[in-house]
Amino acid sequence: MAQVSRRDLRNTPPHNDCRNELTAAPRISLYYTRIRSLGRPLLVTSLLCATQSIGWATTYYLPGALFRQFQEGLNISNSTVYLGTSAMLAVGAVIAPAAGRFIDRAGARPSMVAGSIFLALGLLLLSQATGPVDYLMAWVILGLGFPLALVQAASSAAVLLLDKKRASQAIALIVMAIGLAPAIGWPLSAHLDQQLGWRTVCLLYASIHLFICLPLHLALPKGHKDL
Repeated sequence: MAQVSRRDLRNTPPHNDCRNELTAAPRISLYYTRIRSLGRPLLVTSLLCATQSIGWATTYYLPGALFRQFQEGLNISNSTVYLGTSAMLAVGAVIAPAAGRFIDRAGARPSMVAGSIFLALGLLLLSQATGPVDYLMAWVILGLGFPLALVQAASSAAVLLLDKKRASQAIALIVMAIGLAPAIGWPLSAHLDQQLGWRTVCLLYASIHLFICLPLHLALPKGHKDL
């Protein structure tokens, strides 16, 4: 039997399968790292765009679609209808500093979950309103959820959960989603009102915040971007 010298072994090129295995491992690791780096920004941006579009369409832009229904159903004036959104913005502005401190301390996810609960409660009260007092009270409750679940919280979530570049991109997409909210919300609310009535529409939107937006906010990553 012929013997193989050590020189022959050294001069023998490695088998192609072994070479492929050695080069494939770093390549797979690189692909995994890239996919993992894209996963968090994609998840955070998608969830925030969805909940922001829903949130604005079902609150701030709601009187634009159901103006006549609110006016006739509650026997209130034109100015009172839009006073509701003014009340929401005013309450949101007053509690915005406290909401910001809560977001910094507890994180984006608990804030947005709490905001979803306030928005659902406000819409529930709106569906049961019988006059101007409880109509405006419903908008005050919505105002409590405004900085916790809508634009302030969404921007803070992007900054807390993503790096600077990704956060800027996410905020730009969030603004675009908010801009699309009336284009979707107005015709949808008008159609649902014709089919169900405005009170049922408000109940439906309250359910959406409780059973869709709240779980989506729970799906946000925990902690900060560096965790």
